Amino acid sequence: MQIGILNINQGNLYSVECALNKISNKVIYVEDFRSLNKIDILVLPGVGAFNNYVQNILSQDLYNPIIEFVNRNKKIIGICVGMQILFDFGEENEKVNGLGLLKGNCKQNKSGMNVGYRKLKNNSLDKDNFFKEFDDEEFYFTHSYSIKKNDAIGTQSMTISLNETSIIAAITKKNIFGTQFHPELSGDVGIKFLKKIINE
Repeated sequence: MQIGILNINQGNLYSVECALNKISNKVIYVEDFRSLNKIDILVLPGVGAFNNYVQNILSQDLYNPIIEFVNRNKKIIGICVGMQILFDFGEENEKVNGLGLLKGNCKQNKSGMNVGYRKLKNNSLDKDNFFKEFDDEEFYFTHSYSIKKNDAIGTQSMTISLNETSIIAAITKKNIFGTQFHPELSGDVGIKFLKKIINE
């Protein structure tokens, strides 16, 4: 199974690559639509602003090809801002449309930056929640924008509590996966998390 890391000159590419290399020896960088035809899974790395992320995707003519990739039932994994752009729009610096693959909006945390290790919470009533084995596991977060739990419709998710607001920490809907935290910076449990998604 070929894994592609989106390279739009933004994000912590090296850390993500190192993590994925612990899972698979088939990892490449995706820089244009032709590369998308060579992979089975696309990873959108984190770090950076929502509006810049989307603009860089547009400038490399990858916006529609990524949506088409997902519509072909290919797997996509978004990390941090890479997860945020899976949703309808974000409000970082300016209001910008995301990829619209998931319903919901990315808004600024009322309490500012959320940095450090946080425990995930399985708030789903679904006993088959994809992420249930990670309940109470700690992952590394660093972000000032997020998706509120009640904004994500028709999904399975894990959450954390931030300033008395339940925000999405991990989410899935069919072939779409997202993590607000950085699994590549979360040690062994982060590798286990990525492996579960990739091998699903």
